[in-house]
Amino acid sequence: MTDQTNPDTAVAEIEAALRYASDGPWEMDREYNEDGEYGAGPDPDRGYNDFIIMDAEGRSLFGSENSIAKVIEVESDDDGYVYAWDRVAERNAALIVALRNNAPTLLRLISDLRAENARLAEVDRRCGKDNCMGQRVDGCRSWVSKEAFDRLTVERDVLREALEALVIESGGKAIPNSSLTIAREKAIATLTKATGTPPDSGAGPNPATRGSAPAVASAPTRNEDQSDG
Repeated sequence: MTDQTNPDTAVAEIEAALRYASDGPWEMDREYNEDGEYGAGPDPDRGYNDFIIMDAEGRSLFGSENSIAKVIEVESDDDGYVYAWDRVAERNAALIVALRNNAPTLLRLISDLRAENARLAEVDRRCGKDNCMGQRVDGCRSWVSKEAFDRLTVERDVLREALEALVIESGGKAIPNSSLTIAREKAIATLTKATGTPPDSGAGPNPATRGSAPAVASAPTRNEDQSDG
């Protein structure tokens, strides 16, 4: 018996079965069984629809005529027309057809997922350091050392404190450029003391020295909006 708990075994079994099966797509259709009896009592009703499965050329492959698991469903309309069919056969045939016709797509999806997992495993292997931290940004994985990550965390905290101090000092008014310059110099000094190297030493991206305006310069717009209110 196939080990159904092993994904690799299950995929291999589906691939082999699909390789030797009749060409698809398959279809299901009704086949009237005029001798089929249903209903209780000494005088049962007769005639209901079984279901067959056909290959891509419309040839019947197999059907439910000889099934012993039948459950006959009956409906009638206002004109007295009675429609009876094997509900179990209908549902099982629909499942078989859906699995057969969608098997190639499912196998391609599994193959794509395996390839992506292999690619990510190779990315993990290439890192090769215990202090390497994987980060996912917008669906992409990048790697940064723990030292760089810790440094960026310190820079973030220092800049946040500098911004909060400027907001308090401004008292809700626009922050002058002179105050921004002083705050920037203080932030650089604090970062240098905390990390052992100045932000412009090439140790990594540093918001405090990126461009002509420091990160804390985002505060004036918020204060001006507040003062207008």
